[in-house]
Amino acid sequence: TDNLVHIGHGSIIGKRSRIAPNATISGNVTIGKKVWIGPSVTISNNIIVKDYADIVIGSVVISDIEREEKVSGNFALNHIKNLRNNAKIRLNK
Repeated sequence: TDNLVHIGHGSIIGKRSRIAPNATISGNVTIGKKVWIGPSVTISNNIIVKDYADIVIGSVVISDIEREEKVSGNFALNHIKNLRNNAKIRLNK
């Protein structure tokens, strides 16, 4: 865990999980093992982040994250789907 990290009441952090600066983990969140939580990530209450998940910089998590899933964005979605959606938006401008 790095500087300026807030971990709310009742939260459980799994072994070897890494939490970058300025992350906010609300109450009663369960983080699995070997999870990466990037800088400035916000995780809402009562969320489960399963083992080996990656949460990219600045993501806002409002639903559970599956094992080995990588998410990004506000609100956090599967990272590859999020990149494709952003590319479509830029191409349509």
